Amino acid sequence: KRAEILNKIGINKIEDLLLYLPKTWQDRRPGKNIENPFFQNIDVFFGEIKDGSEIYTATGLRIFKVIIENENIQIEGNIFKKHNRKFDVFSHIKRDFIPGNKIWIVGKIENDFFAPKMRIEEYYLSSDIQASKKHINRIVPIYPLTEGISQKMMREIVFNALNSKWHILNPIPYNLEIKRNLIPKEKAISKIHFPDTENELNEARRRLVYEEFFLMAIAREIKKRQTKRAQKGFTYQIKKNLLTPFKQNMGFEFTLSQKKAINDIFSDMLKPNPMARLLQGDVGSGKTVVALSACLLAAENNKQSAFMAPTAILAEQHYQTFKKFLGNLNINFELITSGISPKKKKEIIEKTEKGEIDILIGTHSLIESSVKFKALSLIIIDEQHRFGVRQRTLLKNKGRAVDMLVMTATPIPRTLFLAMYGDLDLSTLTDMPEGRKPVKTIHSSEEKAFEKAKEILYRGLKAYIVYPVIEENNNDIKSVKKEYEKIKAIFNDFPVYMLHGKMKAQEKQKIMENFCRTGPSVLVCT
Repeated sequence: KRAEILNKIGINKIEDLLLYLPKTWQDRRPGKNIENPFFQNIDVFFGEIKDGSEIYTATGLRIFKVIIENENIQIEGNIFKKHNRKFDVFSHIKRDFIPGNKIWIVGKIENDFFAPKMRIEEYYLSSDIQASKKHINRIVPIYPLTEGISQKMMREIVFNALNSKWHILNPIPYNLEIKRNLIPKEKAISKIHFPDTENELNEARRRLVYEEFFLMAIAREIKKRQTKRAQKGFTYQIKKNLLTPFKQNMGFEFTLSQKKAINDIFSDMLKPNPMARLLQGDVGSGKTVVALSACLLAAENNKQSAFMAPTAILAEQHYQTFKKFLGNLNINFELITSGISPKKKKEIIEKTEKGEIDILIGTHSLIESSVKFKALSLIIIDEQHRFGVRQRTLLKNKGRAVDMLVMTATPIPRTLFLAMYGDLDLSTLTDMPEGRKPVKTIHSSEEKAFEKAKEILYRGLKAYIVYPVIEENNNDIKSVKKEYEKIKAIFNDFPVYMLHGKMKAQEKQKIMENFCRTGPSVLVCT
């Protein structure tokens, strides 16, 4: 059963286990350093058990209350269990919590009016010699886990594995390890799980981080060379029979950085080997019209483009932008998502395969095996970090040596860009189109943010409140579904809508329409 649980988190052999790294650490030593950014805050108390008693509640919850003290302070600890009629849920706890026993308890201390209290998460008797090696009076690892396996159990498994015979491949040459002052791979693996000091943890992290970037750099260089060796087998010509009327219809001038980005993209597309370029720009900087210019160059040469967005709502937004700028041009474009009718979808797929559609906009639907292109030469991927390598490859393989433009609104420092996206050339939109209001980014508490949102709503405007996940998980991350109920109570003077990716397409569309049509309102979403 334990093997099945480990399999759920991708652990099938000892190498998988040792490379399943902690997400954070807890310093359970006396006089601990809580300033370390890698450490999760936790309280540890060591003392002598003075008293223990069991409390029954009307809800079926049972509480074991214990009083522990040392020479400085007395603390009340509580352990909570669900009542079970078949057996005593506290039987093993009663055997350990005997007055006079010395014990370590782990949890969060809360100071109330009478005395400090702790909800006990883990405890270890001072007579447990093994505990000091794995769980207490040391820096301990905290892992990302799944249901059915506890942190204590995971530490036991990893500790035992580290003390068995194992070998993990080291990709970094010895001379480079010496040059970069890196500790050996085996030591790094051991100390990333169970460091004796903060310095050991820092050295282990530095070694493993360096190795990760080292492998990424090699992979990117291999990919870049492969791209340069590939040949498109055709040549674009800038005819301007679509590009010129498109520019005239826009109603505004391209910014300087948009012009430079378009020149970079066109220069790449005119080369014999495929383009691989990242277009970076803040929300509202005009990435879509830059990408649209590339699509028109392809269409002028009787080639097709695929424009992939991570969500149906974003794909719909791009489709509306295309309609706005291409409405009176001789070009065919369509939107394909999971929300369209089977009849419409079949019609779009047939037209795409015949080459009758110049630009196909969509979500993951674009990579379905049923979607085939007659002459795909350009793929554009919006919010590229939302797609995996496999998804991007599936789309690229629908054409032969296609040009690829990926877009992101996430600002990436140049050094990080070179490390993570070294196989891509970079274009950055640095200025905003005329008339765009500046974006203000403020870091504040949730309470102040909600107060500001209320001010905006009372002025007749709208507010988005964005959360990272749909439902709660074990990572203490706030979720849309849970926070939605709280938001409704806080903003009870205004309509509050919830939107997330698991909703049906028609439901999402209806919510967006309601949000757009109503006056001041709140959208709680992922």
